[in-house]
Amino acid sequence: LKNLDYSSSNGRLHFANNRLAVTNDAQGIIVFEENQSGDELNQLFAFNLSGGNPQAVYVMEDAVIGGFSDDEGCYMALLESNSNNVSNYISFAEGYSVKAIDYSDGLIALATGNDGVQIYEFSGGNIVSPYGSISSGYAYDVKIKNNLVFVATRNGLEIYKIGI
Repeated sequence: LKNLDYSSSNGRLHFANNRLAVTNDAQGIIVFEENQSGDELNQLFAFNLSGGNPQAVYVMEDAVIGGFSDDEGCYMALLESNSNNVSNYISFAEGYSVKAIDYSDGLIALATGNDGVQIYEFSGGNIVSPYGSISSGYAYDVKIKNNLVFVATRNGLEIYKIGI
């Protein structure tokens, strides 16, 4: 794409809902929107947390989540309804270095390296609350689907069943 100029040492990205979010060492998380014809991306906004480097990103319908290193946790940009305007920012998962993020059915799963997997419940609005923790091996990546959590670890794939 001719108008996308982007540089990052760890190169994480996520695309959903016609939005592309990328990690950038200098700007943190940069969010782009695909134009009507689909041939260009226009920058919407960027956000960052001081003290940590962006390591993970996830685009939801009404929010964009950035995961940061150095125990800075996550910083979430909440979007106005049917808009690309940011209405508020919230922090959660402080004390964890976030390697990867996934979301399914109201649950946000975070791969947090030596700390395994942290799961948070997103009830909409400004409410993100702890749901549970999984003591897995060193967690590089995580995927959550229904009541299963898939964790990529140093020792291979680990699968956990959560909920009832």
